[in-house]
Amino acid sequence: MMRCPLTIRYDPKCCRPVKASFIPGSDTTEWLAEMLRWNVDLDSMTLYVLPESAEESRPAGVMVTLSGDGLPETSRRCHQYAQIADRLFLPVDAQLDPPVDDSEIADLLDGVNDLYVFHPVLGLVRFGEQDTLNIVDLLQMPTENPTDWNWAQAGIAHGRRLVSVEPEQSLSADEVLSSGREDIGTIDPVTSGLPRLPSRRSRKRALGRGQSDSKAGASWLTRIWRRLTGIRPRKRAAEKDLAPGRLRDKEIDRLMRLLDADPDEGLRYALPLAGSSGRRGETAHRGTAAPSSRLPRRDVNFNWKLFSGTGPADPWTVSNQRYQGLRRRYRDLANREMSLGRHWRAAYIFAHLLDDLTSAASALSEGGHFREAAVVYRDRLQRPLDAARCFEQGGLVTAAIDIYRECGRFETIGDLHQKLGNIEQASAAYNQAIEKHVSNRDFVEAACLAETKMNDSQRAIELLAAGWPDSPQALRCLGKTFRILGSLT
Repeated sequence: MMRCPLTIRYDPKCCRPVKASFIPGSDTTEWLAEMLRWNVDLDSMTLYVLPESAEESRPAGVMVTLSGDGLPETSRRCHQYAQIADRLFLPVDAQLDPPVDDSEIADLLDGVNDLYVFHPVLGLVRFGEQDTLNIVDLLQMPTENPTDWNWAQAGIAHGRRLVSVEPEQSLSADEVLSSGREDIGTIDPVTSGLPRLPSRRSRKRALGRGQSDSKAGASWLTRIWRRLTGIRPRKRAAEKDLAPGRLRDKEIDRLMRLLDADPDEGLRYALPLAGSSGRRGETAHRGTAAPSSRLPRRDVNFNWKLFSGTGPADPWTVSNQRYQGLRRRYRDLANREMSLGRHWRAAYIFAHLLDDLTSAASALSEGGHFREAAVVYRDRLQRPLDAARCFEQGGLVTAAIDIYRECGRFETIGDLHQKLGNIEQASAAYNQAIEKHVSNRDFVEAACLAETKMNDSQRAIELLAAGWPDSPQALRCLGKTFRILGSLT
C-alpha cells in the first residue's frame, strides 16, 4: 500500500464556517486585550496554547473557541480556523493535500476526545483534555515546581572578604586642600613684598648714570640746606590722596606681569578674590589692619580661616578691569595645572584664590582624590549626594551608605549591599524603599522593585492589587499585573 504525507495548501476558493480564531504572539496581555474587544462572555471561551516547536515550550499563540455557534468579528491580526471531522482545526482558506474525507481523517487521528490543530508553520499539534485552558487560567499564578534543589553540600568556609580600608582618623575639610600648594610657597612667608621686575631696576640704574655733574651738585646743596634749616618739602593734597591707590594699581600690574613671566613665583603673591564680604579683592575679616601698598608673600597652605575672617585684614579695592584680569589669569593657571595632572594645586587655586569650591571639588574628583572631594562636598558645599558618590567611587562604601541612608536613598543602599554580597542587608534596604513608595502611593514603582530587585513576583502582584481601583495609577497597575502574569506563563 502506498503511503504519502498529508499536508495543507492554500485555496482562496475554500469557504468553511469559522469555528476558532488563532491569536499569534506570546504576550498574554495582548491575548486578553484582543478577546476583550470581541465583547462576548469570557467564560464561554476555551483556549489552546500552541508551542513554537516540540522542543521549545514557549507559546507561539493561542487558539480560542466558543461554546456557541461561532466567533464574532475579530481584528486583522487574528487567523480564522474551521473544523472538520469534529476534531481537526485548520485555516478556513486551506485544503488537505491529498484530499481525504471525514471518515479517513477520523481513522488517522488518535485518541477519542483529543483535538488537533494543523498550523501552516507549526505543523500538527495535539491537545488532550488536560491541555485545555479557560480565561481564569491566564490570571492565576503558575504552580511551583516540586523539584528538590536541596542537594548542595557546604564547602570550605573562608573569612569575610575585605570591603573597604579606612584610616583611624578621618580627614577634615581644613586638611583636604592643604597639600595643594606642593612647591608653591615652600619658603616661609615674609613681608618683603612683590619682587621688582628687572626692567625697573635697570631703568633706575640707567637714570643714576645719566645724571649730569651740575644736577648732582645742586642736589647735594639742596640736601645740606634742608638739613640745616629743618624744612621739608610739602606734598600737594591731590598727590597725597592719589598715591596709595596708584601704588596698589601698580602692584597689581606687576603681579600680572610676574604671573605671565613666572607663574609659580607669582602665585606666592597672588591676591585672593574671595567674595564673601561683598567687595572685590577682599575677604570677610574682623577689624582692619594697617594699610599697605605691597602684596605680601603668602603661605598658600589651605586654611578655612582665610574665608571665615578670624583676624584683621587690609582690604584692597580694585577696578573692574583689574579684577576681571586677575580672575581670568587665575582660572588659566588652574586649567594649566589640571592639564599637567597636578590636581592638588588646581584645587588650591580654585578654592583659595577664586573662591570656587565647586570647581575645587571637581578637580579633586577628576584627579582620583575621591575621599578629599567628598569631604569638600559634604562639609563645605552641603551636597551630600555628590559626597556619597565620591565615597562610593573611592571604595569607601560604608561612608557612602551612611549618607545615602540620611537622604532616604534605600534602593541605592540595597544595590551597594548587593554588590558586597550582603543579601540580608540588601533585602532590608529594598523593603524600606518599597515601604517609602507605598507611603507615597506609588504602587507601580514599589512593584517594580519587588519584581526586579527581590525577584518576588507574588509580592509585586499584591502591591499592584493595592492600587486597583481607587488610586490614580489604577490602569497602570492593571497593565503591570497582566505583564507580570504573562511573563510567568
